Amino acid sequence: MIRLDAAKLLTKTDAHPYLKEMLSFPDYYGNNLDALFDCLTDLGPTKIFIEQDDLQGSYLEKILRVFKDACKANPDLQLLTLEEAQAEEMNGLETADSAYDSDELQDADELYDPDEPKDADAPEDADDPEDAEEPENADDPVEIDDWQDEEDLRRLDGVEEEDDPQ
Repeated sequence: MIRLDAAKLLTKTDAHPYLKEMLSFPDYYGNNLDALFDCLTDLGPTKIFIEQDDLQGSYLEKILRVFKDACKANPDLQLLTLEEAQAEEMNGLETADSAYDSDELQDADELYDPDEPKDADAPEDADDPEDAEEPENADDPVEIDDWQDEEDLRRLDGVEEEDDPQ
């Protein structure tokens, strides 16, 4: 939804540059009511709300009439009332928590059970290191092939490496 400030639509010199910027009109926009109508009827799906705050003025009234005529000519263009704009904003403020209330996401949640093992053949606590079983021969001496190098083995046995006298 595009929210326009009616205070910026009171004069021709203020209105058209503002509309061009806010509605992303092309560079060739003619800065007049005919060009406004043409560009509004070329817009794709667009919802517009004009905040009027009880402002009145002859040029604002002309712009509002052009917007209404363009909405009749372009079914993709909607000029929203205050109530419609407020409802639009409320719909846009849907939180992530309320998104989980939708039926689609509930169905997805039913398919995923975080307590269910990832692999049907895997034991339930396969990913939990505290519950992992120790190997049967945990107290067996470590073979040198299991270590990165002999230095690790010497440290394990408490043997200090001798300095090379050179």
